[in-house]
Amino acid sequence: FFENVLSPASFMGEPPSMPLSLFSAVALGSIVATVLVLVQARQLQVQNARIRIALDNMSQGLCMFDRNERLVVCNTRYREMYNLPEDRVRIGTSLAGLLEYRITLGTFAGDVTAYRAELIASLAEGRTTSREVTSSEGRVICVVNRPMRGGGWVATHEDITERREAERERLGMQQQQTRRAAVEQAILSFRKRVEEHLRTVTEGAMAMRKTAGTLLTNSNHTAKGAEGAVDASNE
Repeated sequence: FFENVLSPASFMGEPPSMPLSLFSAVALGSIVATVLVLVQARQLQVQNARIRIALDNMSQGLCMFDRNERLVVCNTRYREMYNLPEDRVRIGTSLAGLLEYRITLGTFAGDVTAYRAELIASLAEGRTTSREVTSSEGRVICVVNRPMRGGGWVATHEDITERREAERERLGMQQQQTRRAAVEQAILSFRKRVEEHLRTVTEGAMAMRKTAGTLLTNSNHTAKGAEGAVDASNE
C-alpha cells in the first residue's frame, strides 16, 4: 500500500491506485458524517434552548415524570411557586423525594405514600386528575396531572388565587343583590298590606259615619215625632 502511495507514478500525476481512492472516500465520508453530527447536535441544542425558554416563560408551573416516577422536566415557574432550589429539582429526582422536601418547606401537606398511591392508580386508569390546594401563605394552587402514552405524566401547577377571589366577590355581589331584592319585595308586600288595611279602615269609618248619620237622622225624626205626640196629648 505504502509503495503504491509513494511510488513515482503518484508524483507524476498518474491516477491513484484503488487503495488510495478507497482511503480518500472513507476519510471524506467520515468528515461528512462528523459535520452532519455536529450540525444536528447544534440544531438540537438550539431547539432545546427554545423549548427551555418557552417552558420558563409559562405562567404555570410544569414538571414531567417518567414511568419510574423520576423527574424529566421542570420549569422555573414551578421552582418559584414552591421556593425550590435547583439542586432539589434535578433530572432524576423521585416524586417521593420531591414531595418530602416540600413538606419541610411547608408547601405540601398530606401523606406522601397515600398521595402517590392515589395518583398512580388514577394515571394507570388513564384519568386526568385535578385538585386545589391552599399553601401556607394562603395561595390557592390548581394541580392537574395528565397521563402520557408509554407511562409517566405531566403536571401543571397554576396559581388561581386571584380567580377564586374574583369569584367570591362576584358571588358576594350576587347574594347581596338577591338579599336587596328580597328586602325590597318584602317592603312592597308590607306596603300593599298596609294600604289595603288603611283602605279597609277608611271604608269602615265611612260606613260607620254613614250609619251614625242615619241613626242620628232617625233619632231626630223619632224625637220630633215624640214631641208632636206629647203636644197633641196636652191639647
